[in-house]
Amino acid sequence: MKKLMVAQLRYSMLLVSLILVGCSTAPRIVGPVHPAIRSSAVMVYEPPLVPRHYSVVAKLNAMDYGGLSSPRMDRILLQKMRKQAAQLGANGILLIPIRGTSGGAICVEVVCNAFHTQVHAEAIYVPH
Repeated sequence: MKKLMVAQLRYSMLLVSLILVGCSTAPRIVGPVHPAIRSSAVMVYEPPLVPRHYSVVAKLNAMDYGGLSSPRMDRILLQKMRKQAAQLGANGILLIPIRGTSGGAICVEVVCNAFHTQVHAEAIYVPH
């Protein structure tokens, strides 16, 4: 009985940690990949402030099922996307506004009665 309770507690802790951390799906590569760079070198762009010339490397998505959006969680999700972009050699992330929102790429939606934060972006390469 005690082993079962310990196993249930471990499972619950794992589930809670996964929910709080959020997730990001694997990037969908749509263009040429470049040599990897540091994630700190990846710039974040949001319309209307977009570079004049760039090529799209990959489509990126990240979500947090932990509840309402917070600046801390937004930073965590963006950092995950910056790391993904950097691995592909993309030196920028272009945030994509989510359909049905009043603007901004980071938003809270209601899906199946559960709040989650969702971020859509493109990993882009901006020539110097």
